[in-house]
Amino acid sequence: MGKKKRPTKTPQGGKKRATPQQRTLFEKAKISPENLMTTADVKQLFNISESSIKRWRRDLVIPHTKIGGSIYYFKHAIIQLLIERTKF
Repeated sequence: MGKKKRPTKTPQGGKKRATPQQRTLFEKAKISPENLMTTADVKQLFNISESSIKRWRRDLVIPHTKIGGSIYYFKHAIIQLLIERTKF
C-alpha cells in the first residue's frame, strides 16, 4: 500500500489549501474561498463544540456543502444566524 498524503498546510495558521479539484468546483459555482467557513471557523465563532455543529447540520440550522470530503459553511448564512441569535 502507498503512503497517505498529508494535507497541505499554509504557513499562516495551518489551514489546508484548496486542491486543484476544489478550486475548479469553486470557480464553476462562482464560490470564492473567502465566502466559505470551515467547521473550525464556525466552532471558534460561536464557541461551541463540534458535536453541536454536527447537530446544527443534521437539523438544517446551518446550510453547508461538502467538497472533496471537507465540509464548508456559507459565510453569509453564518452571519445571518449570528444576527438571529443575538439578543439585544
